[in-house]
Amino acid sequence: FIALSAFEAQESFHATTFEHLKKVGVVFPILGSAEYFKEFDRFRNSISSSYGDKKLGATMAKAEEFLKSNRPNIDRYSNHLTHTDFVPHNFRLSKNEVFVIDCVPNHATVHFGNKYEGWARFLSYMMLHNPELEKLLSEYIRKNRGENEYLSLRLMRVYKLGFLLDYYARSISKTEGDLRILTELRLDFWNEALKAVLEDSVLSPSVISEYKQKRDQLRSAEEKERQREFAVV
Repeated sequence: FIALSAFEAQESFHATTFEHLKKVGVVFPILGSAEYFKEFDRFRNSISSSYGDKKLGATMAKAEEFLKSNRPNIDRYSNHLTHTDFVPHNFRLSKNEVFVIDCVPNHATVHFGNKYEGWARFLSYMMLHNPELEKLLSEYIRKNRGENEYLSLRLMRVYKLGFLLDYYARSISKTEGDLRILTELRLDFWNEALKAVLEDSVLSPSVISEYKQKRDQLRSAEEKERQREFAVV
């Protein structure tokens, strides 16, 4: 309920007119479908040049087609304030109130865009760390806001998973040994997650548990210590 209230608070900041957008644009970046498509195309090309895995390439091509075939939906729910990296380590709780950090204006994590972009990042995190909450919030959107908004959530989940895959693909050239194996494992896992969202299905619990087991065997002592206070993807 706390997470839900935080998302609804962000959604209340909505630029509904051209004049609103002009004023908002002085402080915050504004993303619509054109900007999302441009970024996703960059993700796809970057992954192809950095990693070149055919299975992942096929998934990214399908994802891009899914996004572009639903352009009106993306724009319909855009022009909302959104924190694009809304995950537990970027907010603090005090007496059931949320205090968000990492949210400086003109910073990459805060802009006006599709209202489900922040939801999408949060659900990617929960897909791994709390699948029950991921399912609960997804079903909440479908049951209470309808199929169009549920589709918008799926579209943003695809976009944010593309972002995550690109991050790991770009880092693979800097890795070796166990860290390289771990990075490849992460790419395989998030590829499976992306396929699940595209198919509107639930990622198998066995896929999650197997990934966690292998990941923990490969993580270095330094990484385990660095991430001791919160789980990482």
